[in-house]
Amino acid sequence: LTKGAFYFHFASKEQLALAVLAEKQRQWLEFAREQALDQPRAIDQLLALGPALIRLHRQDPSAYSAQRLSRDLARVPDLAGPIRAQMRGWIDLVAGLIGQAQRDGDLPARLDAAALAAILVAATDGLKDLSDILDPPSRSRRGFEQRLQQLTALVEALAGR
Repeated sequence: LTKGAFYFHFASKEQLALAVLAEKQRQWLEFAREQALDQPRAIDQLLALGPALIRLHRQDPSAYSAQRLSRDLARVPDLAGPIRAQMRGWIDLVAGLIGQAQRDGDLPARLDAAALAAILVAATDGLKDLSDILDPPSRSRRGFEQRLQQLTALVEALAGR
């Protein structure tokens, strides 16, 4: 691809990265929905997201570094809006499941579904960074998986399971 052809399709490297990230986010949300939303109850769907994300990260190594790319692109003023929209896709998915689980009586109604969803999404992404810091490179993905399993156990405890 010549430089001219590249810039015909993308105004910058950041725009290319945004396009790639948007497509990956679409694929990952679809994967998560396919893996988790076939459960009968919202709480089961919510709890299935953790194992689904572990499978996703095993199948697509780019998922592990996506939050770093998102964070970096969100600092580019023209890209912050699209990056926020992508992140809201995950938060909305989780908030919808939390809200339905509350209506089903499986999670406490006093919890703010949107705030809890943002916390769970942030925790998932933060666990990637934390695993990179705490674990040697050969174990960081395994450390992430173990910590994500504990996050799922925390949600189970919240649900009284």
